[in-house]
Amino acid sequence: MSNDNQPSGSMSTEENDDQDNEENIVTMVDVLKAEETLEENADAVLGPGDDKNCTYNEGYLKRQALYSCLTCLPADKSERAGVCLACSYHCHSDHDLVELYTKRNFRCDCGNSLFKGNKCALDPIKSETNENNSYNQNFHGVYCRCQRPYPDPEDPEDDEMIQCIVCEDWFHTRHIDSSVPKEDDYGEMICDTCTDKLPFLQYYLGYAVSKITNTAGKNESSENINVDDDHQADTAEKQMSNKISPSKESAASKATEINGPVNQENGTNTDTVHDKDTLETNDKLQKTQEKHILEDTKENVPENSVVEEKHELTDVTNEERVMDSAMISPSKESDKCEEKECLLKKLKILPRQSGATFWPEGFRKLLCTCVLCMETYKNHNVSFLTDEEDTVRSYEDKGKLRKREAGPTQYERGMEALSSLDRVQQMEAILGYNEMKTHLSEYLTKFVQNKKVVREEDIKEFFSGMQARKRQKLDIPYSCR
Repeated sequence: MSNDNQPSGSMSTEENDDQDNEENIVTMVDVLKAEETLEENADAVLGPGDDKNCTYNEGYLKRQALYSCLTCLPADKSERAGVCLACSYHCHSDHDLVELYTKRNFRCDCGNSLFKGNKCALDPIKSETNENNSYNQNFHGVYCRCQRPYPDPEDPEDDEMIQCIVCEDWFHTRHIDSSVPKEDDYGEMICDTCTDKLPFLQYYLGYAVSKITNTAGKNESSENINVDDDHQADTAEKQMSNKISPSKESAASKATEINGPVNQENGTNTDTVHDKDTLETNDKLQKTQEKHILEDTKENVPENSVVEEKHELTDVTNEERVMDSAMISPSKESDKCEEKECLLKKLKILPRQSGATFWPEGFRKLLCTCVLCMETYKNHNVSFLTDEEDTVRSYEDKGKLRKREAGPTQYERGMEALSSLDRVQQMEAILGYNEMKTHLSEYLTKFVQNKKVVREEDIKEFFSGMQARKRQKLDIPYSCR
């Protein structure tokens, strides 16, 4: 049948083939760009690491790439251990490894008593254990509250996972009980369990990207509030059930100021905030929550601390509730420097809805660093929250910078080489790349199926095979000689 007799809206086989070919066309620039992306991702995680020397002698590193060996310590055992990048290559290359991405304040365990006499090939002399190391379920190869591996062969959903900056576990987006903001809108996430364990975070919820609801939530102290009228309680409950989501503009402007977050109560609920009875009820809620968090802070400060906490709740207006600044006993050292004022007195406790909380990039700079607050962080084992270098972003930036300082990137070298090729040579290079990609995918499939780690020797073996096939193609057939 001729093309003229084809019905309108249909497409000839030849046209279909042309369209498929266009979709499969890959330019050399595309190849180099894809290579650059892969290189950047690898540099971000592995860039700051050392693939030749064990990090044990460097002590507890602020952050490093880690692996767990399920061959040496099977997941059904109670012991957990982590090994550094170099040890994963030189001591566990043919083992079943779990990639842990990065962990904070960790010292390499390879070869210590947890490995039952198997010494580290790079640094055989090590202490029996690293007492300051922290381990979670990730070291057994499972993540999230669902306690499943990642990727999960039995999970039909291709779900992204996000790491909590406190417990450092990874969570599926569908299991964090909170809507996930756009990637560009937040920098870090704190899971719901960790948020609940850190009551001081309620002072900073005005900066959070996640939605805030004007409710007492899980705060048990709210049950002890006396309300003069049942109607007032009902009105307050209805008002507090409204979800408040600060606008991007207000959140961004407040994130640059040190003097406090968005006033949530005077934001979106303007129709009800002028109800006098309701405001009085909210006053009681506010004061009770402040007292609850303050008592928690006092319980966590040791008696021998130089700090004499005296955060007393004061009667203030509905527009601003503040606490008296902490009374700090000056020591010889503190006399030499200016005393920091506690920022909490300028902030409000903002009840939140359940679920994980998301925080903008750089929110750690907004945390108060007065003596009392620093003592609180210490007793909650979260002193790292005030350290900008603790962030994964900081770690990744160091890796990328180190790689840039080492010389031109693969993309830059590729573009330089590409500029020296003519059109025919560029097409030959593309064909060669596509062939290599197909063979490499087939070659790596067996590693995935057998759950084996790809070693440097394996890659060399692959390219040796490619060279052999290339020579076979270039050899002149005997019949043509």
